[in-house]
Amino acid sequence: MTVEQPTDPMPSKPGGPILVSISARLGPAFGNVPTQTIIPEFHFVAPNGNAVLLHRDLVETNANGFHENPSAPINTPPDAQKKGAVIVGGFNCNRGQYYVTQSAYVMDADGNHSNSVRYTIHCNGG
Repeated sequence: MTVEQPTDPMPSKPGGPILVSISARLGPAFGNVPTQTIIPEFHFVAPNGNAVLLHRDLVETNANGFHENPSAPINTPPDAQKKGAVIVGGFNCNRGQYYVTQSAYVMDADGNHSNSVRYTIHCNGG
């Protein structure tokens, strides 16, 4: 996975959430079968502790018939959001060789959104 990490992330309005960075790890391997799962981790801070949604927009892909749920609820407790928290995703590459570029942001209950961060998942060398 490659990420265009933010250098000075700013929310849409003061007090809004900030998407600090995105990292990734591989899912577990089973026996001799290499993992096909990439687990993106979205690191964010919500000063008001009221972040409710992670949203992803498809920017570009060379995959045929790519489908993903663009939104995921955030159920992190307010105190943890204020200190900095992580939303964990999951992406199953299966056997195809392709890439998917997305842009992600965090939204709070007041409708404020964080900065957007663009990232690309490279499946099986794609």
